Amino acid sequence: MHAFLLRQKLKNFLSVYSKFAVMKTTCFSDVLGFNPNIMLDNTKASPILKAIEKQANGSANYRFQYKVPQSACFKGIDTVTSKDGSPIFSLSAIIAVFDEFSTLAIVNEDAKTRPGVSTSLHASLTSYGLENIPKEGDTLDFDVSVVKIGKTFGFATAKVYSGDEVVALAKHSKYLESGSAIEKAILGPLLPIAAVLPFPKQQDESTINEERDFLESMVMDDILKFENGNELKIQNEHKNPMGICHGGLIAMALEKYATSTISSSNKRVQTLSIDYISSLKDTILFESALEEEFSFKTCKIINIQANRKNGSVGANATVIFVDEGDGTAMHARL
Repeated sequence: MHAFLLRQKLKNFLSVYSKFAVMKTTCFSDVLGFNPNIMLDNTKASPILKAIEKQANGSANYRFQYKVPQSACFKGIDTVTSKDGSPIFSLSAIIAVFDEFSTLAIVNEDAKTRPGVSTSLHASLTSYGLENIPKEGDTLDFDVSVVKIGKTFGFATAKVYSGDEVVALAKHSKYLESGSAIEKAILGPLLPIAAVLPFPKQQDESTINEERDFLESMVMDDILKFENGNELKIQNEHKNPMGICHGGLIAMALEKYATSTISSSNKRVQTLSIDYISSLKDTILFESALEEEFSFKTCKIINIQANRKNGSVGANATVIFVDEGDGTAMHARL
């Protein structure tokens, strides 16, 4: 019964979120295979909310199933390709999907139903994940745990499984704005009522579906293109439903740019840790510095910044590369 009530609350939120969203068109969530209607329809193949469990310590565990689409995969982001040459679902792609799932879980657990703003995202591949990087068509299970919902922050962690094997570990922190008394009144007890209010659409559904089909036929290399080597101009397909650059897209751009800065042909991203400092809406400029190389040159740590054109920092990331087959150099940890 409790799980049913949680699902109903999630359904109410998604209905309202889709109406209040600035982006009445396709966005990066569609590239990943997400839109509110998918989560409202359990007959869809992916993604699926499989289970919700409340723990004795007050935390809540959510299990989501996700089938990796072509559009979320890279052909050339990694210096090491998948074993059969298929497009890979990189560590930053795992972060992007985890961002979506953990946000849904946090919203569902929060009494005020606040989507919040990401302040940090972190993920590491396990030794198994390094040797068996996910690829297009694979099915992954995201076990998301909402650790705490506070007055202004929410925290979630996750284990990502391929079958019985753990592929990656991740964690997410979000700033949850308390809002005014009026906002609390509207988005709190009146949330289910707001779901049926008429809101104008900026684009008809048939056009949106055509755009989604077009995006799904691409790979991430087509969607995420740099100009002048380090410049990314933000388009609709890079944004979240609220009209700013999607945190998951920023993660994927950071990993792609970091990979382009190293000369070794046998390095693979094992850990990606991102701090989000300010929103990015128009153009992102990437800068990097090789900070450290150690363990007999088996591991490289690079710091990357995603900046606005005026020079202010939008996001800061630490990227750890390890040699292919050397999952012990910096073993996944949280």
